[in-house]
Amino acid sequence: MSATIILSARPAKEKLEALLKEIQEMDLTLLEQMSTREETRQQHEARKRIIEERTMRLKLHISTLETINTNWIQYIQQVPATKRKQEEDKYAQMVEDKRGLHGYHKELTLGGNYSWLQLTLSGGCS
Repeated sequence: MSATIILSARPAKEKLEALLKEIQEMDLTLLEQMSTREETRQQHEARKRIIEERTMRLKLHISTLETINTNWIQYIQQVPATKRKQEEDKYAQMVEDKRGLHGYHKELTLGGNYSWLQLTLSGGCS
């Protein structure tokens, strides 16, 4: 069962990793000062749409991984005590893995272009 859970998490983890790379590579430099107000407004709106789309995708991938995490914890609680330690070790390996759940959290909190993302996810930005 844990192998199935690991396999189900792989696509979500890969999509999340690709999205984090996209976010990290976003150009968030100041817009050109010589632009007209209308051009500046259009550029801001375009950036806002991109950020909203990526935020939506991020929330979707995180939600998927949270569901998988919940299912795994429930599974571990149901296995016999003789097999529980082995399943807990597999769970810990996936969660602590560089590409695991905590690895993504570290990547999000270590800076880069993620400050807007942290504000958005915490409800500080709309």
